Amino acid sequence: MSQKLLSFVLLAVVLLVCGNIREVNASVGKDIKVSGFAYPRNRFALTNPLGKAPPQSYETKNMYDYLKDFSFFGPGGVVDCKINFQIPVGQVEAGSLVNEHGDLLTDVFFSGPTVTPLTTEEAKELARFVRNGGILYISGEVLHPTMGPSYDPLFVDLGIGDRITSTRIYEGGGSKESSVPINRTIVTDGPFGNVDKLTYFSYKVIRNDSSILIVTGQDNVNSLVIEKSINSGYLIATGESIYRRNNVIPYILDDDNRNYFLNMFALACRDDEHILDVPSFKQGLPPYDSFDPVWEHDIYDAGDKQRLWCGVNMAECGCATSTASMVLSYYGVKLSSTGDFVNPGTLNDFFSSGDIMSKNRYISWGYSYGDFRWSRVDDFSSLASIVNHDQPRLGLPIREDYNPDRLRDYIDQEIPVILKVRNTGGGIHWVVVKGYQGNDFVINDPATFDSSIGEHSTLLSLGYSPYLERSMIIYKTTNSDYSSIQLIFPKEVSLLIMGADGKRTGIDPKTGAVYEEIPGSMYIFEESIDDPTESNPMPPESEGVHVITIQKPTAGKYNVLATTSGDGSSYGLYVTGKEAGQAHYLIDIDINYDQSFEYNPETEDKLIVVSVNIDIRPFMSRNYINSKSRRSVMVAILSDADFNAVKEVNKKSLTLGKKGNEDSLRRCLRWGWDVNRDGYRDLICLFKPKKMGFLKGDTEGFLMGNTKTGMPIKGKDEVRVYR
Repeated sequence: MSQKLLSFVLLAVVLLVCGNIREVNASVGKDIKVSGFAYPRNRFALTNPLGKAPPQSYETKNMYDYLKDFSFFGPGGVVDCKINFQIPVGQVEAGSLVNEHGDLLTDVFFSGPTVTPLTTEEAKELARFVRNGGILYISGEVLHPTMGPSYDPLFVDLGIGDRITSTRIYEGGGSKESSVPINRTIVTDGPFGNVDKLTYFSYKVIRNDSSILIVTGQDNVNSLVIEKSINSGYLIATGESIYRRNNVIPYILDDDNRNYFLNMFALACRDDEHILDVPSFKQGLPPYDSFDPVWEHDIYDAGDKQRLWCGVNMAECGCATSTASMVLSYYGVKLSSTGDFVNPGTLNDFFSSGDIMSKNRYISWGYSYGDFRWSRVDDFSSLASIVNHDQPRLGLPIREDYNPDRLRDYIDQEIPVILKVRNTGGGIHWVVVKGYQGNDFVINDPATFDSSIGEHSTLLSLGYSPYLERSMIIYKTTNSDYSSIQLIFPKEVSLLIMGADGKRTGIDPKTGAVYEEIPGSMYIFEESIDDPTESNPMPPESEGVHVITIQKPTAGKYNVLATTSGDGSSYGLYVTGKEAGQAHYLIDIDINYDQSFEYNPETEDKLIVVSVNIDIRPFMSRNYINSKSRRSVMVAILSDADFNAVKEVNKKSLTLGKKGNEDSLRRCLRWGWDVNRDGYRDLICLFKPKKMGFLKGDTEGFLMGNTKTGMPIKGKDEVRVYR
């Protein structure tokens, strides 16, 4: 090989290597700096005193190896950041974790269990570390009475009532499984997967005062793991060092335990931020004096006429209404179709209109039995755009399971997300997620004061944990099809809707099975919301309403089957057309109910029609009609087990003839008559033949009208028109 060629090859190799090095360096995330108490201050320290791999006697070699595994932490791993273990410390000194400018000198302080109580200096520095964004892990342990209570000075300095107590729980019989996570957080549901039951052996009971309870022991009573967001930092406390593993007790560090701690370390990786400019509206604020906001004492959904778990007014019940107002305003829906500025007060007024009552229960244009109808938000925007032409129209709501990655994706698309959450007591509440800061989500909370300028409320700072199933509600601007069918029914009702093809959605009244077979359909049980003013008790989880929604249903026949316990109940039926024309009805149910209707999204003025059986000229074998006669023609509208024609039909609305809309009614009899001898009294009405519009040779007659609740009805029977 010539000298020139050799030089060229060497140069190419150097450039290639250097290029690869630069490429790798560019993809490396930041280091996660990890410190903690050294052995023997922490009996189960993560590293040896030099910050290197621990000996087997520490029982933490497995966890150390996971953290140093580049497939977990490092370029191309589950988390881009790599772990950088610092030299552990025997004691914490002032300024050792946070410098004078408030900058963190380490990201995670893995304190673990310690016998020696914290000094005042240590407690202050650790508290300062958490408040400035650090992640702190502490633990109890049954090996010594002070392992756990040694952290009392830290809790005191943080100003919280939580404690790792000296109460020891040893249940015998080897390893145990905790409860499933009671609340889901960014640690239970992180990049290393969603954590299920944790494994433990014995533990110190944690007194949970203001933190988020994660799991209890198998007794479902005593707290084993808690978490708390403090300013921008995070505190995790466990009653046992459930991150270790050795040959004697190899069962503690199972996959769920491992993933829980890996998720904890992953918190220190993200430092990005994206926050949308979503207007903030409040349902009510202390001292609840109707001054700010002025609508906080407005009646929510006939709350003064029906019993709602949340209470009576907007301050107690208006979280969903307030979050919808925020999203509408964010998209530019500033004015309603009546010209009112959109805020929780005006939206509540609009949604409360058109109320219908049965058995002390109400439904209205936008509420059903106290539940906020998310499918009315898009209708509201569409109706508003007819008058306010420059305003956008929002599409049908999208509902998804909680997923932090999807949530971040929506924020990156400039789309805020309405999120169902649980408060620290476990009650249901709604907030708007408008951004993220690292691993935390920035929210507008309708029940609390906004943070100071430059600061933001977050899920963690307010102690909210996301509800998991179908808890994310997303709206996007559109000009598309608004057609939908929605059925809302109380907890004591089981209801199933079936399409013409036999596909079902809802709860089977006979078996209790849940189906979602109809295309575009969804079944949800919406739990009753909690009252943030604490004037009313938190609802049991069994309280709420069932919601069946079919988006963009096909035109045709649908059949509703329902059953209820007790003295009867009702359900709300809402139908919307392609252009957002809508109608709603309150249907009474005795014990069993079976009714069919025809749905047509194109006919905005008559979206559904209930089919009824009629008998033209009962008692006659052939229904002869003389269109020239002055004598009345008797028609029976037949009743059955699910339809009482005598009581339910609006008699004055009836028309009958060739098309069905002919104004031919003479009168209806006051009392029913069982013309077909099936045990049910039928409605008997008399019609004028000259007004029916029949022509000689016509063979069908049609009846149209409405029930007393306004639902259209239609029936037909054979006729023989001879003149």
